[in-house]
Amino acid sequence: MILGSFRALFHVRGAGVVPSPGGHSSIRGLPGAAPAVFGATIARETGRHVVLVTDTPGEAESLFADLQTLGEARGIRYLPQRETLPYEETDPHVEISSRCAEAFASLLSGDARLLVTTSRGLIERSPVAVDGPFGLTLRVDDPIDRDGLAGRLEQMGFERATGVRELGEFVVRGGILDVFPFGTEEPLRIELWDERIASLRRFSTCSRSARPRGWMRSRSFRWSSPTR
Repeated sequence: MILGSFRALFHVRGAGVVPSPGGHSSIRGLPGAAPAVFGATIARETGRHVVLVTDTPGEAESLFADLQTLGEARGIRYLPQRETLPYEETDPHVEISSRCAEAFASLLSGDARLLVTTSRGLIERSPVAVDGPFGLTLRVDDPIDRDGLAGRLEQMGFERATGVRELGEFVVRGGILDVFPFGTEEPLRIELWDERIASLRRFSTCSRSARPRGWMRSRSFRWSSPTR
């Protein structure tokens, strides 16, 4: 409802607000969640990619949360800035690396239209592998080789474990492969049958119980390798 009302207002008063390629415009004094509504409206009405830049990580996370509340979760990604300073010999946390990788993969695949980041995150360089596949897409009923999939995950930076508890881990048990993809909140259970993917279901790391069968049969998943 909020977006619908704003889009109607945008059609009436929005002429000249969105700059043409190579141009620019300035809008000030947008209160509260208005920047999120305005960014989402521009992305929908123009079909362009929109990057929303804030000064601090806290502001970026609040803006990202506003966009999710507006129902834009599928088309937005958050590109966090690193917690380490430039030239420090400490690697960024795996969760930050995974979210960066997920943001880049979604932009390259066309899944994301809105990108939220900070001014520092916008200028930081993030290495992206060019000598191999950047991500992995799986769909129900796709033919699959279990050992080949496990090897592919290891090449992408996933670690084989006895149980999936943290990001970047996977385990193989018979016809079941559990994996905790980067950029997700829950691990994924891949059930195989006759060298095909029978189901893709989220499960809890605490109870190990998967979602009801068929809950995600229409879904496909693209996983990204972490940027190092």
